[in-house]
Amino acid sequence: MVPGSLYALKMAAGDATSLGRILAHLHCKNQIKSFLNAVQEIRQKRIEVTQKTANRNIFAVSLPPGIAEACDKSLRAKAAAGVKALGTSST
Repeated sequence: MVPGSLYALKMAAGDATSLGRILAHLHCKNQIKSFLNAVQEIRQKRIEVTQKTANRNIFAVSLPPGIAEACDKSLRAKAAAGVKALGTSST
């Protein structure tokens, strides 16, 4: 998994909140550019903190030893059983 991908929904919600709060103060079209720059400044700080957190928290993006292997083994067994079941015909 890409570091930070677990936080995508959180980041989208934060972006929407920042954009809504800042644009609520919009009075004329001339303010749009500076308001969007302000949103970007806020967003950039959040992204940096989130990426640092994700890079330090390896356990948030990985499974404990043995869990992934057990899951893979189970899925392979189910797939093999499914293929065998499709190969037999009662007609």
